[in-house]
Amino acid sequence: MAAPQSRGNAGRGSELTRRAFTMTALGVLLAGAHGCGGDKPPPPPPPPTRVEAKIVAAKDLNPDMRGIPAPLFLRVYTLRAETAFANADFFQLHENDTAILGGDLIKRSELVLRPGETQPLSRELEDEVRFLGLVAAYQEIDRATWRALLPVPPNKTTKVTIQLGPRDIVIEPVPEPKEKPAKKG
Repeated sequence: MAAPQSRGNAGRGSELTRRAFTMTALGVLLAGAHGCGGDKPPPPPPPPTRVEAKIVAAKDLNPDMRGIPAPLFLRVYTLRAETAFANADFFQLHENDTAILGGDLIKRSELVLRPGETQPLSRELEDEVRFLGLVAAYQEIDRATWRALLPVPPNKTTKVTIQLGPRDIVIEPVPEPKEKPAKKG
């Protein structure tokens, strides 16, 4: 005949069940509490991509064959890539830029600068912009450096000076201001 089981074993099974239930309930409560108030706020969005430029036209800008300065027509392109822009000649870009640049072109704007004039150029750029392209319609195009390309790093402000010389475009970075050391006193 089998010996009757002691109540100790039966009580032990229900005690294990109670502990398992308690641990499960505690885990569910902790997970719920973490989901309610313990979440970190989402990270802030990245800073915008910007270009801050000062366009400075030389006093002897765009001279004709007699050396007389003249206003200069300037196109500013925002581009996804540089290859089509860098490989095109002046007349291709001047007459058919949309077809030549294709999917690389995001936007185009136009300016006219007079000799000795300074104009600001401040733009918040689309996320996909990687280059700013400049094309200047110098009168003596065969003797001019008429194109310039500026790489634009994403999520930063790029500060430059664009020098329009008599027959060339030069882009110079604006140095970051140095922090002044704290005064000792």
